Amino acid sequence: MIPIQNLYYLLCYAWNRLDEAELVNVGREDILTPQDLFAKVLIAGANRLLKKGLDRSYLEQVEETASLRGKIDFSNSLSKLLFEQAKAVVITDELSPNILHNQILKTTIVMLSKTESLDRQLRHELTKVNLQLGGIDLIKLTSGCFGRVQLHKNNSFYSFLMNICEIIYQYLVPDTSDGIYRMRDFTRDEKKMQYVFQEFTKNFYRLNQSEFRVSSPRLDWGATGDLGALNMLPNMYTDVTLESATRKIILDTKYYKQAFQVRFDKVSFHSHNLYQLNAYLDAARVADEIQLDGILLYPANTEEFTYDFSLRGSNVKIVSVDLRKTPQEIHQRMLEIIR
Repeated sequence: MIPIQNLYYLLCYAWNRLDEAELVNVGREDILTPQDLFAKVLIAGANRLLKKGLDRSYLEQVEETASLRGKIDFSNSLSKLLFEQAKAVVITDELSPNILHNQILKTTIVMLSKTESLDRQLRHELTKVNLQLGGIDLIKLTSGCFGRVQLHKNNSFYSFLMNICEIIYQYLVPDTSDGIYRMRDFTRDEKKMQYVFQEFTKNFYRLNQSEFRVSSPRLDWGATGDLGALNMLPNMYTDVTLESATRKIILDTKYYKQAFQVRFDKVSFHSHNLYQLNAYLDAARVADEIQLDGILLYPANTEEFTYDFSLRGSNVKIVSVDLRKTPQEIHQRMLEIIR
């Protein structure tokens, strides 16, 4: 099981939000579960926003008034005979915090505060923060809400909080009919953790070494023939490609509970993972002067391992990193892997 502080470490890298990593002291022993961690982050994040001022935007307000301000809605004013009462329907733009990303934040805080097994003090703090978010509506969260959030440089801090809110939305489920929620352990979702592990790896190498350029390029199949058939070929992208003037590394990440397969009592590498890496190497082999190497990277289930062999001129490593170790040890191991 990945320790809570390491989970936070992975997520901050995966979301490319290392600036916010110090927002919460995740080394504290009272943070025992993912929902406690997320509660800590939302409390600290919301308090930071409240201290500096919530993001606001101009929203259209429509009202009947005797005060002539803004834009007069003549059609509605005439139909309601308001001019005879010395009134009019007016439309004004007012600066308001009642905007989508604040609504998502408040709604998530309310939902999380109703989660079973949440630390009692954290529940109290979430309720307190919710009371300070006055003038912001609760909304029905959907996956589409997060896609409609528009952020920019001046309010980019919200991006980190929206990532936390989206995970909570995806894994929080109603537990009873009286509004109590239960949070599923997303670390058991291999598909989700595969994405986190892949993005962690890519951003780690982008930020912590200068020898290689880091990307995830589309590879060319090198196929020829009928255009209709060629258009049916799937896109082929590497998880991570590290490239210098003299060396290119195709790095493929895999998030499995078991890094090896067992058939007829024989333990071996996962065959389809090697087939995939081999296809990547064949597609990326473009210049003899460039040393082309391949890496399959797994999280360690027990002890870390490293296997090296040569494959048609490419050095291939099958390696793992133990995500249960300290962030400092993980950092050192990740750099060792690409040497």
